[in-house]
Amino acid sequence: MDWAGRNVYLMRWHFAMWGWGVVMAVLVVGCDNPAATSPVPVGTTEAATLAPREGTRVGFLAPAFSLDRLDGGRSSSTEFRGKVVLLNFWATWCGPCRAEMPSLEALSHEFPSQDFVVVGISSDYEGAQIVQPFMESFGLTFPILLDPEMAVNDRFEVRSIPSSLVLDRQGVIRYKFFGAMDWNTPKNRDLVRSLVTESGRSSNTVPAPPRHPSGEGDRPAAGDAG
Repeated sequence: MDWAGRNVYLMRWHFAMWGWGVVMAVLVVGCDNPAATSPVPVGTTEAATLAPREGTRVGFLAPAFSLDRLDGGRSSSTEFRGKVVLLNFWATWCGPCRAEMPSLEALSHEFPSQDFVVVGISSDYEGAQIVQPFMESFGLTFPILLDPEMAVNDRFEVRSIPSSLVLDRQGVIRYKFFGAMDWNTPKNRDLVRSLVTESGRSSNTVPAPPRHPSGEGDRPAAGDAG
């Protein structure tokens, strides 16, 4: 091979190596780019075109679950889709949980059953044998699901009880409350009412949580019970 041919060969080899280097750099930057895996901020134009991602924070699609019902059979989260849902994590031994029950029962009858449902998730280890007498003594009629192994508690990252999550009709978490709440207050009734009546609004546009005497949106409320 003469010198001219050798130089042309070397130039082609260098260009080929340079091209592969560019391709590998693009791949590495794409894999390491945090924006590629970060959730789209709720309320943005891009978020409005995407289905909400599953997660446990406000603005995320609530994790799917399935549990045994106190009254028999099994319920999954998908059967509540299309309704506003108040998930209440509780146990019979928890004093603040007991104090919250009467207002939860009253709230469960405040709106039509096709629009709103209160769902209690009991973490009592003994299951139905201790939850059933409790339900009867308090006159509770809303659905109770049994989570004795706390699998769903863990899935929702519940660290204290009572804890309540309010989901919109699409199953998106709109509010989280930690500690006992009085669901009879006008503010709390209006909070639920606003979700019941917003059926035509995109669930990706989450309003700022209003301030409450005993809780505030996605922040811990006073009086947490462990």
